[in-house]
Amino acid sequence: MLNLKTDIVKNGFSIQTARRTDKKGKTIRVLPIENAGVCIHRMNLINILHKNINPKNIFLEQKLHSWEKDRDHYNLYFANGNTIKTKCVIACDGINSQVRTKLFPQIQKRYSGQTIWRGISKVNLDLVFKSSYIEFWGDNLRFATIPISEESYYWYAVKESKEGEVDNQLSIKQDLSILFGDFHPSIKRVIENSLNIQRNDMYDILPHTFPWHSGQIVFLGDAIHATTPNLAQGGCQAIEDAYTLAKIISKVGIAREAFELYLELRKAKVFQIVKQSWKYGKFSHPKNILLEYFTKFVLQVLPDSYFLKQHQSIVDLCYLKKI
Repeated sequence: MLNLKTDIVKNGFSIQTARRTDKKGKTIRVLPIENAGVCIHRMNLINILHKNINPKNIFLEQKLHSWEKDRDHYNLYFANGNTIKTKCVIACDGINSQVRTKLFPQIQKRYSGQTIWRGISKVNLDLVFKSSYIEFWGDNLRFATIPISEESYYWYAVKESKEGEVDNQLSIKQDLSILFGDFHPSIKRVIENSLNIQRNDMYDILPHTFPWHSGQIVFLGDAIHATTPNLAQGGCQAIEDAYTLAKIISKVGIAREAFELYLELRKAKVFQIVKQSWKYGKFSHPKNILLEYFTKFVLQVLPDSYFLKQHQSIVDLCYLKKI
């Protein structure tokens, strides 16, 4: 273990509640949280990791060009001319994985029909925003704010969209302010005070029966089980992959048995998260007023135990006892 909890808590921000509201901010449901979550700026997390990893093991600006197997090892060739010889390759190169595309071209990403904007905003909001993860629903749109410091918020906005649409970068803030113009007035301030706004179409990889390794090449994270970001579990599950795989290799070594156990322990949980996230994305975008009322009704009447069970299934690590 890297023992990073103290640094993460110190540099992150505690979330006490999660709320689903209508577009004006009227609470539909306060979701139960057993233990306060910690939200942290990705760059802060990377800096913490960087401090705790030997810099000799970090190589930047290394774009993989190709590779070949040479008896008991692999030769990795990079675009800058560098070559690395290794017995094992851990491919964690994202949903557009070059390695997966070559080894398992049948595994294709799936478009959700939705696009997402994300940003960091430095703005002073009302007290309710400062301790809550709030997701606003309305007009077949979503907007969420999550505090990451006293006056900084990570936010995202989602709408249904054709694949591949692009924004006018000169007017993106104005365009989003108009799109969410009928939402809670604080949302416009969040958008206006954002430094950079990124847009991505939302994809996942449909749960499949392909192995997570080929020879001594093993996959990790989005490269083999990408999920839509609706449950905020993409990076989390990649971290779980890494920890599980490292724990297995430390006991079994680099062997086929290690990679097969890794798949056996991780597959059920991560594919369930992929399915849940996909369903949540569809459920949270009702296409007419009747479906919108039905969605609100369902959120209001479901017992806390239902949400706690879902939360527990995401944070459960009991499978590690089998290692």
